[in-house]
This record gives sequence, C-alpha cells and structure tokens, in this order.
Amino acid sequence: MKNNFEIKGVGAICREMERIAKLCVHHYQTKCATSLEGYPIVVTLMSPGTQRANASVLGHFTVNKKWVDKRGKRYHEIAVNPHVLNTLSKEDLVDTIYHEVIHLHCLANDVKDTAGNGRHNLRFAAAANLSGMIEAYDTCGWVGYTTRLTKEGREWVRQEVKPRVIELSRIFSKGYGEWVATPKRVKLACKKCHITAMVPAAKWRDGKIMLACLMDMTVLT
Repeated sequence: MKNNFEIKGVGAICREMERIAKLCVHHYQTKCATSLEGYPIVVTLMSPGTQRANASVLGHFTVNKKWVDKRGKRYHEIAVNPHVLNTLSKEDLVDTIYHEVIHLHCLANDVKDTAGNGRHNLRFAAAANLSGMIEAYDTCGWVGYTTRLTKEGREWVRQEVKPRVIELSRIFSKGYGEWVATPKRVKLACKKCHITAMVPAAKWRDGKIMLACLMDMTVLT
C-alpha cells in the first residue's frame, strides 16, 4: 500500500538560513576587517511585528538581545518573513540575510543606521556598500535605503553560497498583503533651501501643500 504520509518542518529552513547567515557574517568580517565577536545571533522565521500585513517586508534585525540559552547567553535575532519565502529567489534570500548582517555590524560599531521609524539612512548605505556583495540604493519611500546583490555578489551566491531550495511558505491570512500601513504625517524638505516641515500625509498625496518652497521637495520619512 502506497504511503502518502509525509512530514515537513521548518527546522531545515532555519538551518539553511543559519548556514547562509554564517557565510555572510564571515564574508563581511573578512572583507571589511571588522569583528562581530560578542554579538551572537539566532536566525528565525518571524513575521515583522510592526508591519503585520505588509508582504513587502522581507526580514528584520533585533537591536536588543531577544533570545537566551540555558547558560544565560543572550542572542540578537535575524528574522526572515515566512510569508514571502516562496516569492523570494535564492539570490533575494541571501541579499535579505546579508542586509540584516549589515545591521549587526552597525550595532557592533555603534553606527546609528536607521531613524526611529526604521528608515535606513546614508550610514547604513555606506556600511552595506563596503561589502562588495550588496549595494544600497534609495527607494524614495519610507524604507529609505535598501539593498540588492552586485554582479560580484550574484557570482558569490552561485559559486560559494549555493542556497538550497526552500519549499515552504506561510499562507497569508485573509486580506494579508492587501493592507499597507501608511503614515499620518510625512517630513518634507525643500531641495533648494533645505527647510523642513511635517505635513499631513493626505495633503501631501493630494498636492495640497501650503508652503510654496516645499512644492519642489523630497520626502524624508
């Protein structure tokens, strides 16, 4: 009698992500002559807590040590959003994990790489660009700078990392991915005089900005 029963779990996924994270940490330390000793990490699958319905969030890094073992040793967390695993290419998965390793480096070196709302700044971009594997670019949105693999990075993924296929992905709950949190206020800066102002997001989207000098503007947050 044919047995169709099959057991699957997320243990294999986490072990593969942990393997990739170790390679990323080792590469960044070697490439940039930095040390991440004393900043142990665990790799998990966890939905972004502040963007529970935003399918565009790929991963996050915890500044505080969220995990502890039986000996009392504490760990920072690199988490990958389980809802997007099936839509991530192998290269995107490596880029996501390497991106979070940059946050680890910034923490270890006391670099303020994000604003209070999570916006990635130029200091994050500079740290990411040091690797040669990923490069930062401005999204022109609330995220600020994000990353993508360079040509050298894609070759590194193919030749050295060789990510394994991940077959599981968590199913979105009803409406998940359709709802996107939007800010109530945005900070605008005049490109010419650099005056800044906080304005209601709805007025900004509708073009109802009262300050004339802010009509030629860039969105900061």
